[in-house]
Amino acid sequence: MKTHLPPKGIIEQAWDFVDQFICPILFIPDGDDRTPPGDHHGTGWFVEKHGAVQICTCEHVANFQAKGKIGYAPFGGDCGINVGRPFLLKAHPVDFAIADASRTWNRISHNGKSIPLASFDKKHQPVEGEYLYLQGFPGADSQALWGQHNVKGLGAYLHEVDPPPELFSEHPPFKDGYHICMAWNPANATSLTEAATHLSVPGGLSGSVLWNTRYQEVSEQGRNWSVNDMRVTGIVWGASSKAGVVTATPIEHIFQCIV
Repeated sequence: MKTHLPPKGIIEQAWDFVDQFICPILFIPDGDDRTPPGDHHGTGWFVEKHGAVQICTCEHVANFQAKGKIGYAPFGGDCGINVGRPFLLKAHPVDFAIADASRTWNRISHNGKSIPLASFDKKHQPVEGEYLYLQGFPGADSQALWGQHNVKGLGAYLHEVDPPPELFSEHPPFKDGYHICMAWNPANATSLTEAATHLSVPGGLSGSVLWNTRYQEVSEQGRNWSVNDMRVTGIVWGASSKAGVVTATPIEHIFQCIV
């Protein structure tokens, strides 16, 4: 499998393209009187369904709504807002959740957008050695400061790998033939920009969109790659430091919940 670094053109374009579609997720427990209240809790992203903006994340992130409030901070906004509607929950092995966010979407000024339906694949099927891309908000890079939550985003280019044997002893279980996994080893990671000083531990990335950049695919077809060639190919739900991977549910298992 090819493991050379992604071309500069992908690196320069992918971050800004994906940033507008994603958001950090905050959980505020009932009775929380801290300033600011709540904690960084995961990563979400937006789609439009039947004309209404929806927020998507993992089920194990969204199910905390039963214990308090789930908030989100769209791109370009200066604060977070409550989801406002209950999530539809699909438990593991799917580990997916979606909620109507249209009631609160316009309560603040922001530049967040929904991922166009044309940017979704219906099946996870990258070519051999393809660059996959994850962008989200690790908990290790978040902090409460000056009365508000500050959350730093992370982008990472990944390759899909066969599941290591150590992965099958983890909980929740990795289901071979259903889930996919990508190598994640901070000690062996290469920084691709000056701002990317390290590869964070992946806690907080649950709910992140996994993109198929399709760079290898498009190049093999003799075409010039564009950021618009990228496709959603799954949702990240877990990680194993022991196995050195992050895990995801392929798009075919959640696509019908989105359309």
